[in-house]
Amino acid sequence: MEFLSAPLTYIVIIANIILSFTGFKNVSFIEKALFKTDKILKKNQYGRLVSSGFIHGDWGHLFFNMFTLYSFGTSLEMMYGSLFFGGVYFFSLIGGNLLSLYLHRNQPEFASLGASGAVNGILFSSILVFPEMEVMMFLVPVGIPGWLFAILYTVYSMYALKSQTDNVGHDAHLGGAIVGTLVTVAFFPNLATEKWMILSAILIPGIVFIYILSQHPEIMGFEKGIIAKKRKPEILDHQGQIKAEKAAEFKRIFEKIESSGKESLNDYEKRFFEMNK
Repeated sequence: MEFLSAPLTYIVIIANIILSFTGFKNVSFIEKALFKTDKILKKNQYGRLVSSGFIHGDWGHLFFNMFTLYSFGTSLEMMYGSLFFGGVYFFSLIGGNLLSLYLHRNQPEFASLGASGAVNGILFSSILVFPEMEVMMFLVPVGIPGWLFAILYTVYSMYALKSQTDNVGHDAHLGGAIVGTLVTVAFFPNLATEKWMILSAILIPGIVFIYILSQHPEIMGFEKGIIAKKRKPEILDHQGQIKAEKAAEFKRIFEKIESSGKESLNDYEKRFFEMNK
């Protein structure tokens, strides 16, 4: 039975489906689990680094992540065991979100959700341990070599982060991919010498991109950089803080509608907008 060969992969998939479905029906559940910079840094709600990885914005986001996780996670766990799979998955999830937290540490309104950081850790780990692997993509009739996919994915992350019209943490995606690769090398140090070309193709573009984001964001065309200037602290009572957070979220969604149209909203954003307009 396949479940017994890759139990943790299936458990993670089931947990994602249940918690995401709960969030689709309950906006307040999403609010409590969402990755939000101010909640983590000011309120010390570090659990959001993990909880945000088990909720998704809509069914499409959930399906794509879980399909990718099933496609690569089962093989990885069957071959190398649940401990290895779990290590790659959860370190990638947390590592990707920590990178996002660092890059957006001065943006208190920044929010994101999704398991993509962890899933990318599994995907890039698979590329490293299965060097002959080809990645199949929708509408692409031929497989893409793993090393080439790694480079193309970094380029895509750069574009997606620059356009940034959704709540998906593209920087966490890239961070998860890098952490997943490093965890794999930590488990199997011999890969550093045996697969150094693939390792370089995965790590070098991503690390260079992260360096540019953190040190020279103007190169990417960010007016003030992805790391915004710190705001002056405001003294608010608890109720006022909640109102301010809702107002900030409503403003973000409204600006997204103005720039990209209402059809660009995910299910969570549509529900939040309708409930608070």
